[in-house]
Amino acid sequence: YLNHRMMREGEIAKCLQTGSTTIEAMVRRMYTHLPEKMYGAASRSVLAHMEHMVETKRAECDGAVTIDSVFAPVEADK
Repeated sequence: YLNHRMMREGEIAKCLQTGSTTIEAMVRRMYTHLPEKMYGAASRSVLAHMEHMVETKRAECDGAVTIDSVFAPVEADK
């Protein structure tokens, strides 16, 4: 479980660094193997990761973390 979570957060960090800054964009990029009807569940999973990453200062958000938020990677010099 922990290894999978760390792997997924690594994928999310890569998404953020390459311009996929919304949960919808991240899901479309990371879950290409899933049918689109599963994107809702995948989005909720990514939302939980984003809540954790913002809380632990590994990502930034344009306000409260929601399914529609815009995220950014945390710059190394902060």
